[in-house]
Amino acid sequence: MRSGQLFFSAAEFLLIIALFFLGAIFFGLHYLPAARIELSEWILQSSDLFFLIGCAIGGTALLLTLCFWVIHRQKFFRVEMKGDPFFLDEALVKGLVQQFWKEEFPEEKKGIEVYFARKKIEVIASCPKSEDLEVCLEEVEVRLSDLLQKKLGYRDEFFLTLTASQALTTR
Repeated sequence: MRSGQLFFSAAEFLLIIALFFLGAIFFGLHYLPAARIELSEWILQSSDLFFLIGCAIGGTALLLTLCFWVIHRQKFFRVEMKGDPFFLDEALVKGLVQQFWKEEFPEEKKGIEVYFARKKIEVIASCPKSEDLEVCLEEVEVRLSDLLQKKLGYRDEFFLTLTASQALTTR
């Protein structure tokens, strides 16, 4: 799991916990009239505290918005082709590699993930079921490399990571 996805999952979890907690407070206030009176007196007395609470909540919302924007913004990859640089959209590369993987291993139901990592393309896929897996993957590695070179002009190494008990294969 990428760090951005982990952060997004943690933020969602904390938001859900906060909503449950807030709901429990209001549910409890329904049955505790004395607590409602104490709460209303506290609200009437502490105006500076509300300003600080508002600033903290607004700052947290702004920080989460900024972090989510950074995580989900469109990613590009710079490739030089005969001296002229151009940019590739991550979604374009992902679509091309996913289509290739579906054609090579139609029995595989799980999708694959494609990331731009350390100025290289990283493909994370589930391990295909094959008797001679090593030979099969070497052929796939060569064909995928040829496809990336032919369609996108990408001549550099890429990472192929298989999920399961398989090791990292690098081309």
